[in-house]
Amino acid sequence: MKKTLLFLVTISAVTMIALMGCTRHNYTRDIVEKLQPVELYESFDVNPVNLKTLSKCPFPPSVKIVNAETREDGIDMRPDLFSLHYPINPKELTTGIIDYLKYGFKRSQIDIDESSPKTIKISLEDAKLERGGWTLGGNVQLKVEIPETRYVELYSVIEYDIGDRKVMAYAIHKISRQIIDDPNIQDYILCRKGK
Repeated sequence: MKKTLLFLVTISAVTMIALMGCTRHNYTRDIVEKLQPVELYESFDVNPVNLKTLSKCPFPPSVKIVNAETREDGIDMRPDLFSLHYPINPKELTTGIIDYLKYGFKRSQIDIDESSPKTIKISLEDAKLERGGWTLGGNVQLKVEIPETRYVELYSVIEYDIGDRKVMAYAIHKISRQIIDDPNIQDYILCRKGK
């Protein structure tokens, strides 16, 4: 009887641990799956400028975007907001954000090229959910580095909505446009200043 009980407790514990691991990564994947660029660009009525026409580069403007995020263990999105925890995988989420950024740069006529002399590194500083009265807020902070010029900038967006987890996708959309529309980033990619 004791062996059967011990076996059942062990099986239950292993199952719970396995389910917690799945849940842990499901939230990250859920956010990334909601990053639907065509839908979000239409929702926010974004008409990107053709940056290619503003370029001073002797070659077609392009950029290499590197995931500089190394953390794979969770950032808890806000344990005090709900009774449940919402951890995300920072490296995996940053990969999704970079894919979204690539779409935005392409819409602005900037090529994404792994051999580009223009390199931007992106890492996730923080991501969390916040309460705002009757709304839910998505707060995203990204660190952007340009190694060639030693440029380092922290970008931050808080986006509120009555909805659910899609609020993080809204915040990521807005922060991606902040980066793409930043004159410092544009000057670097378009060879308008310095090197």
